[in-house]
Amino acid sequence: MRKLIFQKSALLIGLVIITIIGVLLIPVKRPDHFLLATLDKEHRLYQLSSPKIIVVGGSNTIFNIDSQTISNSTAYPVVNMGLHAGLGLMFMLNEIEPAIKKGDIIIIMPEYAQFYKNLFFGGRIVTRLLALDPHYLRYISTRQQFFEIIKGLGLETRSKIVYLLGESADEETYTRLAFNEFGDLKAELVGDQALPKLISESYEIRSLDEINTLAIQKLNDFYARMQVSGANVYLALPAIPVEKYSDNRIEINALYGYLKEKLQIPILYSPKTVLVPARDFYDTYYHLNTNGRKRYTKVILNHLPIRN
Repeated sequence: MRKLIFQKSALLIGLVIITIIGVLLIPVKRPDHFLLATLDKEHRLYQLSSPKIIVVGGSNTIFNIDSQTISNSTAYPVVNMGLHAGLGLMFMLNEIEPAIKKGDIIIIMPEYAQFYKNLFFGGRIVTRLLALDPHYLRYISTRQQFFEIIKGLGLETRSKIVYLLGESADEETYTRLAFNEFGDLKAELVGDQALPKLISESYEIRSLDEINTLAIQKLNDFYARMQVSGANVYLALPAIPVEKYSDNRIEINALYGYLKEKLQIPILYSPKTVLVPARDFYDTYYHLNTNGRKRYTKVILNHLPIRN
């Protein structure tokens, strides 16, 4: 009896896996998809001469910096490789590493969430990108990344079925054309005002007991390799809404202290350096509007040591 139940269960699981794989392998032509902007960013990454500045992070990077201003001020060509936090910093670092050369500057600009739980290793968004372009599998280098992809299969299969039935399952606001030549989100798509929805947005930093120590180790490993290659790496902390700082001060400072002690990558400035009024954010407290972008870019330029 047990053997029969096991056989039926195994058959059912096998059929589910085959169905999921089959659905995900159905080709979908979405050349304008937001996530495929990474193809354009990679093209620029490999076209730029060194020394160059490479910015890495989630969607905060595409909102928060003016790469042209950074390039004009430093005389370095700049590429903004940021796209979506759900890709995970591990994926992002794997993506840029083959293109890094001596003298390059890498600015890692993560959302705070990258340091907690498993976001560093990606999630459902990686599964979606692989469904759009399987060649990105080459940036999956750890067991943790693979597990996060597996966890996203069910939801991505559902989204694919909904799409194939003729309904939109696209959760992204922008398309591949939303970026300028540097890889920043076009300023005209953002504007200089906060959206009304921002008032109801939550902002909460996790407790230090949820820190992902393996993520810190992987960042230190990356830094060690960059030192050998002659590249310079810096960590740029994200902007913080002034109005939310007091409620999260203990958690933010605890993380900052932990990073200063455990992370080998130089941190450009303290969290209080990038306190920004809520009116200078756009739709979330990680996305700045164009006024906030100018403010944050100035902070980066004031603290970035350029070594010629």
